[in-house]
Amino acid sequence: MKASNPKTLRALILSLLLTASLAVLAGCSAQQAASSSPASGSSPQQEASSSADDESAQAPGEAPTTEQYEKVLNPTNVVSSFIGEKFYDQKVTNVDEALAAVKSAYDRIGADETVELEITAVRPTESGNSYYIFNQKAGDVFVHGASVKLIVDKNNDVIGLVSAVLPNVEMAKAEDWEITAEQAEQIVVKNCEENGYKDVKPEEGATEQTLIQVPNLSDRMQYAWVVYTTNYLGDSEMAYLAHYVDGNGTYLYAIPIQEPHNADAEAGDLANFDFTKFEENTWTGTVTLHDGTTKEVELPVLVDPSDNTVILADAKRKILCADFAAWRYDEKLEPRTSSDNSFDNVELLAYDSFINVWDFYASIGWSGPDGEGTPTLLLMDYVNANGEPEDNAFYSGRCNGFQVFAFNRLNPDGENIDVIAHEFTHCVTSTTMTTNLYLNDMGAINEGMSDVLGNLAEMIIVNKPETAWLIGDSSGAKTLRSMKDPHEFQQPEFRWDTYYAPTATIGTTTNDNGGVHTNSSLLNIVSYKLDQAGMPANDQFYFWMNVALAMTPHTDYAQMAELLPWCMVQSEYPQYVDALKAAIDEAGYTKLEEPTDIAAGSGMVSIEYDAPELNEKGLVRFSFVPKGSESSADTWPTSGSNKALCTLPAGDYACIATIGSADPHECATYIYMGDGWVEQTEDVEAPYFAVEEGKTLELATEGLPTTTEELGITDAAGAANSTDEAGSGDAANDAESDDAASSSASEQ
Repeated sequence: MKASNPKTLRALILSLLLTASLAVLAGCSAQQAASSSPASGSSPQQEASSSADDESAQAPGEAPTTEQYEKVLNPTNVVSSFIGEKFYDQKVTNVDEALAAVKSAYDRIGADETVELEITAVRPTESGNSYYIFNQKAGDVFVHGASVKLIVDKNNDVIGLVSAVLPNVEMAKAEDWEITAEQAEQIVVKNCEENGYKDVKPEEGATEQTLIQVPNLSDRMQYAWVVYTTNYLGDSEMAYLAHYVDGNGTYLYAIPIQEPHNADAEAGDLANFDFTKFEENTWTGTVTLHDGTTKEVELPVLVDPSDNTVILADAKRKILCADFAAWRYDEKLEPRTSSDNSFDNVELLAYDSFINVWDFYASIGWSGPDGEGTPTLLLMDYVNANGEPEDNAFYSGRCNGFQVFAFNRLNPDGENIDVIAHEFTHCVTSTTMTTNLYLNDMGAINEGMSDVLGNLAEMIIVNKPETAWLIGDSSGAKTLRSMKDPHEFQQPEFRWDTYYAPTATIGTTTNDNGGVHTNSSLLNIVSYKLDQAGMPANDQFYFWMNVALAMTPHTDYAQMAELLPWCMVQSEYPQYVDALKAAIDEAGYTKLEEPTDIAAGSGMVSIEYDAPELNEKGLVRFSFVPKGSESSADTWPTSGSNKALCTLPAGDYACIATIGSADPHECATYIYMGDGWVEQTEDVEAPYFAVEEGKTLELATEGLPTTTEELGITDAAGAANSTDEAGSGDAANDAESDDAASSSASEQ
């Protein structure tokens, strides 16, 4: 029962060597990033224009081009590898020796002389193994999603390596073009003078390099100089200002901090809420559950001593509840407060459950969602841009110094510990994996890991074995998924099974980023089968946390087929290896080719849709609606092809094509009429056609547009949901979401 001991996972999840720099930062909008400074008036951040143009300053060398930046921030051709054996004969006891071991395997992992690695963490596990984690660096930025993990046992012998690297990346190195510390200080002083602040002096000897977000790309990191001065603005109790200057000598912004070199300064952002200004207290009262029963809860709150206003917040855990719309659309932080000590029932339930999950992870040595104690923002009353409530919950990444989560008022998700833990776990896995790539297998595994760990966390927290193996079934609202019978919620049991979603060339809301909420079942069902093999929830939790630690952002199902059994052995559970391998084989992790046989009880529909411009931009979806049902099974052209395949239970279906956007107000929709397609109108009734067991039905494509010009779309890329904003996966509801929900890899 390894995970039941509070000390058990402490070794697995020790504090990171880099504090906030590795936490995934997906979801912070450009507007939010631009408003992150709490300074007001003519603050340094608002007047970030000075550069290294002083005559006495040494001119920096040539900076990377936009194309070079694009290559490392949006890499293609990343090589993903796993070596589950001893491949290096020398002992590894420190970072330099670890790097030498990795370089000895460059030829095996597809790396070349252009691959530059930088250590970002060393993490020991309970079994005595240690993970040396490197991120690939190019010039002054980290290659997005490229990392290497070297695993060393308790005897300091190399036992494995997991990697995702981008070879052949040419970019000017930081030392060849970045400005010096002295130049950075001159730029800061000049910026202050330009804004009317004279005689500002940098703290002597304090200037340092740190990693911060790439502006407007909140899940990407770059190096910058941080220069410390006294806080001359007088708008904060913080004694210092941390100023940031990039490698080209551009002044970026400043934030107030308590002291130089603290976590806020080195992360480049801070939570604009001072938990210490208020009095700590508790809220005790009754909450009503979905079935009408009630329970007493005691929750931490803060009290404003000036007017006795009660704030739904926790100073100990650094959790703040606030309004979603104000944060997302008005760029304001509006805490949930009450003058009469009353709060919304649904929000109290979500707050209570989140604290339970927070405490569970804390009991195993993980501080807060990212393991680093970063403040947490719970955004309540999730609504779209029109103010309409959305039925979903999601993790939105790190922004403005908070790890951000959102919850809705339509359903009491707070009663679903597995849903709350799912979202929390998105941040956990984002940290252990160094980031998430929310596309195809990688995104589906991301969702599966949150389902698996979220479900196991619920079992352990409530001290009750799982019998139904359902996600979101405790609130009386819509159950989301079944881990033991995926077909019940239109998910596959194995690759190319009924409802399997094909890979996509690019991830968009139209194609659910390549079926991330559909194909997550291929991982979920493995957890269920391990339970059936007798593996307790506590042991499973420990095992899956080890899996999260071993994965890189590019780990797909094929790699998981090798990685999972290796992790089971390394987690010291050899008795479950055979059951695990059988479950993996049944799920078809390595069966990548199109099937020659159709799943029992099902037929297949094939659509050859020759529209490269639309397919490559992820703007096409075919939805099959069974007779007598409002639900649908979706497909799209498989990555790199023009063929869309969908395996369906035998029966009668109507088919609707959604082209151009997933937004029903913007997309063009067409109905299949039996021999071609017509644009959907209120006057057109969709006819049904038969899908026969064991047979493939080919649908004609006459009547469908083949270019964006035919659709009248001038900016087709705007219809796509950037996978950069999807990095952490949803745990609770369905895949449909607006731009705010899609910014997380963490929607339900």
